[in-house]
Amino acid sequence: MKRQLIVLIAAISSGLTFAQLPGDFYTIDASHSTLMFKARHIGGGSVVGRFDAYEGTIYFDPSDLSATSASLIAEARSINTNGGFRDTILVKEFFQADLYPYVTFESTGSRIEGGQYFLNGNLSMGSFTKEVEIPFEHISGPSKDQFSHFRITLNGDLTVDRTDYDLKYRSNDFWDGIVADEVKIEIESGARVYNSLETIFPFRENSIGRIAFDAYQEGGSDLMRKKVEEVLADPENYITNNNQLLRGATHLAQSNEIAAAIDLIDLGIEKIEMVDEWKSEFLARKSKYYLQMGKSKQAAQFSKEALELNPNSLAKEVLKKTTK
Repeated sequence: MKRQLIVLIAAISSGLTFAQLPGDFYTIDASHSTLMFKARHIGGGSVVGRFDAYEGTIYFDPSDLSATSASLIAEARSINTNGGFRDTILVKEFFQADLYPYVTFESTGSRIEGGQYFLNGNLSMGSFTKEVEIPFEHISGPSKDQFSHFRITLNGDLTVDRTDYDLKYRSNDFWDGIVADEVKIEIESGARVYNSLETIFPFRENSIGRIAFDAYQEGGSDLMRKKVEEVLADPENYITNNNQLLRGATHLAQSNEIAAAIDLIDLGIEKIEMVDEWKSEFLARKSKYYLQMGKSKQAAQFSKEALELNPNSLAKEVLKKTTK
């Protein structure tokens, strides 16, 4: 296939092989992605907008594009058409964001037909969920970026009828009629796997993640626990944010110390007071590591716990893999 040949060329050009790059969970990088929509204005021209706040996870295997799956979660309140009052109307009247804060896509399968790849899944907007099919194209990757992270780019688009989701100007039928029912959604997803072992970003000596990693290398889980507790008891001279602790877990997991990565995540949940959004992120990462260990039952359990706390695209993708 032509697209599979492109994948092969990309892998060879970056000095990588399929054996080095198995299927993995790529995090959508919103700073290098777009989630846009376009609807015809009856008076002429179009309304073009985007979602400014969203997150997603793509499972991608460079040797089998038909295995691709994805989960995407966008905040309805982040709609931006550069329209001021129009954005307020879209958020409150069309999407009813107070009741339905998220727009989500959840793939349920994929297929190939005539050289074209398709993602099948459920698109949820407002109170309605509909089955859709998204033709997608593999643009680039996996390859290393300038920071040594692995990146891919996928494009896809679909057209929906907004009336299928009851998206309308609820207060005034007249104003609802100025926008066409047909809406085109365009997605360009730049996604990455964070390469903790090779990135040029410094892993600072006073980071809780670095201290935890070094302690484990020196004396195992017991010493790691002791050092983390010491840092949290006197955090003034250390970088103790949640991101740094998760980076320590990533560093351990990518060093084939997956059980230790889980121990570090458990330490963070136990010792650090965090909001549900962060706890969901920690549990989702934990579920991924259990899946890597071949423990699907535990992976499914922690994915579900993550999703009970907060919508989480990684947890959704891991959960799919535990049911196969």
